[in-house]
Amino acid sequence: HRDSVEVVKEKLRQQLQQQGEITVSEFRELIGSNRRYALALLNRFDGEGFTVRRGDLRALR
Repeated sequence: HRDSVEVVKEKLRQQLQQQGEITVSEFRELIGSNRRYALALLNRFDGEGFTVRRGDLRALR
């Protein structure tokens, strides 16, 4: 489980380095999951200080 979260985190890092910001919908498509799971992961990453929420967008902190 922890390894899969790290894989998702690395995908997100790469995407954010390229495009700067991401929506929940874009993140959901990136990881091939449902909105509920995608949002839970983004909230976790916000809490860890990995990402920061700006309205409907997320960016690297």
